[in-house]
Amino acid sequence: MLAERDAALTAHAERERVLAGRVEELESDKERMASDLARAHRQIDAYRSMLDRIVEQYRRQARAMWGPSSEATQDQLPLIFNDAEGHADGALPEDGAPAGRKRPRRGKRRVDTSRYEREVVVHDLPEGERTCPACGSPLSPMGFDVTLEYVYVPARMIVREHRTMKYVCRACSARNRADGGETPSAIVRAEAPRRPLPGTWASASLIAHCIHMKFSEAMPVYRLASDLERQCALPVTRQTVGAWVSGAARRWLALVRDAIADELRRREVLHIDETSVVVLKEPGRAGGGRRKCYVWLFAGAACDDRPAYLFVYGPGRDGGVPLRVLGEGWRGTAVTDGYRGYNRLTAAGARRMPCLVHIRREFIEACGGPKMVARLPKDAPEAMAVNWLNYMFRLDSEFDACTPEERRLGRTRPTGGGHGTSLAREMARFQAWCRAELLRAPDGTQLKRALDNALSQWDDAGNCLLDGRLPLDNNLAERAIRPFTVGRKNFLFCDTPSGAEAACAAYSVVTTARANGLDDRKYVEWLLTEMPNDPSLRSGSPDASRYLPWSPDVPESCRATGGHFLEEPGKDDEPIVDLGPLS
Repeated sequence: MLAERDAALTAHAERERVLAGRVEELESDKERMASDLARAHRQIDAYRSMLDRIVEQYRRQARAMWGPSSEATQDQLPLIFNDAEGHADGALPEDGAPAGRKRPRRGKRRVDTSRYEREVVVHDLPEGERTCPACGSPLSPMGFDVTLEYVYVPARMIVREHRTMKYVCRACSARNRADGGETPSAIVRAEAPRRPLPGTWASASLIAHCIHMKFSEAMPVYRLASDLERQCALPVTRQTVGAWVSGAARRWLALVRDAIADELRRREVLHIDETSVVVLKEPGRAGGGRRKCYVWLFAGAACDDRPAYLFVYGPGRDGGVPLRVLGEGWRGTAVTDGYRGYNRLTAAGARRMPCLVHIRREFIEACGGPKMVARLPKDAPEAMAVNWLNYMFRLDSEFDACTPEERRLGRTRPTGGGHGTSLAREMARFQAWCRAELLRAPDGTQLKRALDNALSQWDDAGNCLLDGRLPLDNNLAERAIRPFTVGRKNFLFCDTPSGAEAACAAYSVVTTARANGLDDRKYVEWLLTEMPNDPSLRSGSPDASRYLPWSPDVPESCRATGGHFLEEPGKDDEPIVDLGPLS
């Protein structure tokens, strides 16, 4: 019995040992399978992230090749961001967003013709046809119909012959002949006005025309020279035209540009932007001197009474250019894009207001383009960010007609049609939402880059709540620098740094003049006529403040004669002009 029991116990112990070994094997297999499953999940997540990046790159490239350049988006509806119980997790209420303001319909346009020379052409019946076709009685006049047409008179070139009179003393001449030339003979010459460029035959009007065509109409110099020769029979080379333009800009327009710069340094709010330009003969440039240089734009705020624009050439995209132009003592606020070079201004004591349009642009890229915003699910983070920013712009647009102080107060008070929200509250919620989404966004995606970009600038974006003069975008500078970019597409490059400096001086004067309601061609002609004959400008420290576009010394003839547009008359709107009762 004992032997059988011992055998049974031994067999049972053996079975327990085998089972324990099997359990250990199963546990090991379970851990291995869990490890394999986790590794598979990581690989799946990596493949999903890679697929998201590939799809994102495809969308961006497809948009770049075939998509529109506009950033206008169609908001998803219904969406609103001003719920009374809103949370930072991005949960959206179901109420409808406040409707945007309807754009007023424009009527048909009619040009005010009172400022034009009028030529009247009368179309009358011959004497033999002024009888009634029914009874043969003579016809009496009852009025006439009026039809207007606009006749273009091509430009013409005239030669202005300046005759500077000279006078001599005959008595002195006679004594000079009598004593063998010992008595000097007096000769008095009349004083002629100084020309803008001595040694050339170009007048102020001709140089002003060239500056207008190049810097306002974006016409390259070679086409301008060809047009002068073809239309006006003026044999001139593009080298000569280029010398006229750059010479006048460096000699005279640069003085006005410096006065504009002094004015902007006194402003407390400035818009700043930069764009590239190729300068062939920039010293120290590798690769044949074709490396990009930059043109910087400084513009006053939209609420300023005197618009001012300053273009500055810089051999590189160095963040020290704004610091050098404005000076280390400038303590205003700069409205800029997200370029980190502007941080040198804040390090020197200035403030910065980032452009929310540039921040939104990163999220639009994450969506795959403007048209994809409305096609994505309404809870997609990319679309939510774009629509949220659009909603902030709509909230702020309610104060477009307000004073800066009213705008500052309105941005912090509940608005939005009684929904109990404000721009300040939405900005705080958006920042918290971005922080939460950043933890969930896949690495290496455009969404993560957009969230990083927004959070890195959002603290500075709060400056708009402190100053009502600050807009939410930098569109003012974007629009002002566009004429330069259009011209760059035509002239492609600048030959020398001095030529780039001259171009910046001309763009500064022309853009500021147009913004102040002046005809830039007439204004530049006035400058090139008056400035060469101003003795104060030939001193060691010339002051050109009296030549600024808003100066009271600017003649009224320099004002732009833009027409006042009225409704275009229809066929039945133009009455017959009555000549009086029939005889």
